[in-house]
Amino acid sequence: MDETDLLLSLKLLVNSRTSLNDLAKAFGMSINAIHKRIRVLTDLGVIREFTARLGPMALGATTVLVVGRSELRADDALFEKIAQTQLIYWLGMGAEKRVYIGAYLRDISDLDSLTRFAKDRLGIDDPRVLIHAPSPPRLRKDPLLNLKSLDYRIIYALHHDSRKTIPVLADELGISAKTIRRHLRNLVEKQLVELSLKWFPDAANDIISLAECNITSTTDSEKALKPLRKKYSPNWMFEHRFTNQPGFCLAWLWTPTMKEFQGVYDSMRAEPIFDSINIEILHHGVLFDTWRDSLLKERAMQQP
Repeated sequence: MDETDLLLSLKLLVNSRTSLNDLAKAFGMSINAIHKRIRVLTDLGVIREFTARLGPMALGATTVLVVGRSELRADDALFEKIAQTQLIYWLGMGAEKRVYIGAYLRDISDLDSLTRFAKDRLGIDDPRVLIHAPSPPRLRKDPLLNLKSLDYRIIYALHHDSRKTIPVLADELGISAKTIRRHLRNLVEKQLVELSLKWFPDAANDIISLAECNITSTTDSEKALKPLRKKYSPNWMFEHRFTNQPGFCLAWLWTPTMKEFQGVYDSMRAEPIFDSINIEILHHGVLFDTWRDSLLKERAMQQP
């Protein structure tokens, strides 16, 4: 995977329905060239699926990351245990026994069961819970009331292939293309649908790592991080910030070779804005369906 493939993937992670025409304009390439790159990424298994899910504004859910050390071994039995929680959407395992767990909480009571699962079933002695920021405000007491029956059906029809065309959706759902287009535009504008990817960049034998960055207390972190994103682009793909740990950021890094990884690591360790930094190479990443997926299916299958 080269730099263009990476940047193309990141655009599709944000909106997997971005048209070939818009992608071609963004990269100054032909539509055929963009289409070929997407096909190659799909054939390699870097892109496993174009996805559609209920968006953050629809759910009002809290997204958290649990971090710690564990002697976990990646196997089917472990994955089955994790899938049964219906909370965990991602498991990342690092080369130095670092474990990362991404989860969606329906409400704060889910946090207790998640941390107990991390300790008792995943063997993480002292799990660190990081709460993503900002959490979207609830539109109503039950934000899902903002969606109509057809909205659920449209999102579910796109659930495993979000790049379906409007005519195909209209044919599947027995609804006019004009109606489909209007509903989908509303869902996107109000962030009631999340259009993304199941993305596995390690399938291209690239190196994906997570940088745990502790920012000095005297630093305006947002101002300081902005030039770093530019300086380390495209190696610095994106980062996560957390409401309960404002001086901490978790940066996702991409490097095509170990030599380049070492150069990025050494350079970032010398950055004066960091009190400390640890970069963990990921050797395993697994995605799971959660209550978010089950809820979508349940609502889509209900009679209007």
